[in-house]
Amino acid sequence: MLGARGGIGCSTLTLGVGLAAADAGLRVVLVDTDVHGQGLSRLAGLVPGSTSWATLSASGPVAAPARMLAGLPLCGGARILGFDGSAQFDTTAAPVVISDLAADVDLVLMDMPLHLHMGQRWSPWPAVVLIGPDVTSLQAAHRCVRGPWRAVGLCGRGPLSPDVVLASCGGARPVRVPQVRGLEFAADFQDAARVLSRGSFARSCAVLLDRIREEPGDGG
Repeated sequence: MLGARGGIGCSTLTLGVGLAAADAGLRVVLVDTDVHGQGLSRLAGLVPGSTSWATLSASGPVAAPARMLAGLPLCGGARILGFDGSAQFDTTAAPVVISDLAADVDLVLMDMPLHLHMGQRWSPWPAVVLIGPDVTSLQAAHRCVRGPWRAVGLCGRGPLSPDVVLASCGGARPVRVPQVRGLEFAADFQDAARVLSRGSFARSCAVLLDRIREEPGDGG
């Protein structure tokens, strides 16, 4: 899950889709890879002492996936791997950790800054890019389509964003992604709860989840 720019609600959308997946009975892990913004971690209410990227780094070799998964904090039925306020994050080891987790769950959703996803090591997974209601993020999102990953779906909010944008990379079939309704930037857990309670946003998350599940992948 990529935001075309910061502050348009990508972390809120990731949390919403993840909770929709948990409500549907899926085993889901939400992963925050934005070491600077740490938006998903903030919305999920992670606190110092939670199992996080920092505690995984401090423990030396990565634990077995099942044990690592059991240690992750819960948010509404979804497990969260993120930041507890620390800026410790190993971008080389992270794809290995995420792949290990994906082998033990039904779905992994990553809240990822755009610049990090440009790295080749992240390219095996499909991407969903959230477009904000502005020309700048629309232009940034369309540049993403030329990235190295297998498939990209562009989902938008606001009058500048189309209901559905089709994009296909590397021979994959297009990802059909609807416009997201009822979404806005959330600053903290209480703010996110307010947005998540909107019926229009909940329906958008459920539809987006269905689209993501239609795209073949290795859990992530």
